[in-house]
Amino acid sequence: MKSRIEFVLVLVVVCLLAPALYGQETSRVIDMRALVRDTELRLAELYMLSNLAVLPYRITAIAGAYRAALADLQAGVGSHLELAQAAQLAQSVESKAVEFDRAGDVLRRHGQGNAALAALIPRFNRLVLRVAHELNATLYTAAGRFEQDAAAPLPILPGLGRARELRRLDPAGDDYGFLLTQMVRERNRVSHTLADAHEHMDGFLRSFATATHR
Repeated sequence: MKSRIEFVLVLVVVCLLAPALYGQETSRVIDMRALVRDTELRLAELYMLSNLAVLPYRITAIAGAYRAALADLQAGVGSHLELAQAAQLAQSVESKAVEFDRAGDVLRRHGQGNAALAALIPRFNRLVLRVAHELNATLYTAAGRFEQDAAAPLPILPGLGRARELRRLDPAGDDYGFLLTQMVRERNRVSHTLADAHEHMDGFLRSFATATHR
């Protein structure tokens, strides 16, 4: 809660200081009325989030995006890169995410009136943020959470975006071998991300099951 409120305050300060920091440059490139309107909307959203006991994040749709993207990639790359295990793991994560999201719904409805459930809320909030951040970092970026991707449109699972090129290359050539090695590493990154998400959610759900059966 404290960190969310601090973030709201930082955003307010940045918006208030923008004209002073950038002077006339700001007025030339930014419509200040639009900036004020957007800031008001964001502040309203952040105020709502800062007052929610349980964060409204959901993981199922993110996991579903992995499953769909991996199926599409496998169809595009054929037998040149095996993605079946990663796709199966994505399905397992999606199933686990359904349970995890349902647990979040239970915490929202009953967490304040049940001491055992209330004790799980801080853990759920930390975990849902961590899982969402880690899954999205691999789903939408090639460089990961701590590097910068190029300012250009990227496909879903951009780290595996070049896998389709394998079909156009000579399997006996160096270019094929180098690209295949890179794609295997990216596939392993995807699998590792999914496995971590599954492990984190499964651990929480074990604690949740204990709390709900007391």
